[in-house]
Amino acid sequence: ALANASRILLEQNTLMEGLEKCFPVLGAAVQSECLFVIRNEEKEPSLFHIWCASGPCSVKQKQHLFKQAAVLQKGFDSLKPGAVFEYQVATTSDPGILQWMLDLEYQSLLLTPIVTSDGFWGLLGCGQRKEACTWSKTVTDTFTTFASSMSSVLDKNLRDTQLRGSEERFRALLQNSLDIIFVVNQLGRVTYATPSLQ
Repeated sequence: ALANASRILLEQNTLMEGLEKCFPVLGAAVQSECLFVIRNEEKEPSLFHIWCASGPCSVKQKQHLFKQAAVLQKGFDSLKPGAVFEYQVATTSDPGILQWMLDLEYQSLLLTPIVTSDGFWGLLGCGQRKEACTWSKTVTDTFTTFASSMSSVLDKNLRDTQLRGSEERFRALLQNSLDIIFVVNQLGRVTYATPSLQ
């Protein structure tokens, strides 16, 4: 199931499309009631994507419930990939996290950071409402591996954006240059010449 979810994620054009298609697969594999991604924003964290096993739910419907998600991110920006945090309503000592869980009616919560080459990007989370749950090592490993797949997609998207910007700047430089620049292949044929040559 993890391989299938990761494959689906990597095949899509955007992270959002990937999450929409692979969260049901991942949710079924880890027997989750709710999966979500919280993005670390400058002002405050925001709900990036959410999936609920009970039926359709959207970021627009649930965004207000995640306004206090900053309590989840305390100290996360210094964490390394692969960290996992489990919280249970019955045993959580952090009053901010406890209140957030009660507001969302979560009995159990599993979180892992999403870390890209630029640093902490956000959190991948799993919430259980019906009854408290202690996740097995298989589930936590699945979760951290999927967060790593998300990091790879985010890094690829960032590199693609940077490459497109670099190509556009280079193209503009060549097209507007008064200098004559040309590229010659191994046979001595001109394969490119700047417009200034004409």
